[in-house]
Amino acid sequence: MSRIQFYFILALFCAVLVAVFAVQNNDPVDITFLFWHFGGISKVLVILVSTVVGALLVLFLGFGQYFEKTRRVRRLEGEVRGLKSELEKLSQPSEPASAAGSTPPSDFKKIGGSG
Repeated sequence: MSRIQFYFILALFCAVLVAVFAVQNNDPVDITFLFWHFGGISKVLVILVSTVVGALLVLFLGFGQYFEKTRRVRRLEGEVRGLKSELEKLSQPSEPASAAGSTPPSDFKKIGGSG
């Protein structure tokens, strides 16, 4: 079973539990939140609306993290491509530079002090 399937089954199980809880608690209640007051609202409606709002908040927070990680991965992949091309340039021997660098100039032996 994949991780996504496990999370889907877990979410479905939680949704069934919330639905059963909401149906068993269908009495009317009074709701006061900050400056708002609602009277005679069914507990089912309060529970389901609260669950949906919570799920949407988690979903939006997850999207933010997903987009941030995607952007970071793209930036790092571009950095890796640049470093690979730089490594290829440095690992390819260039004929004129290696030929000139392999034999020291004639003055070098004079400056060395032993000759």
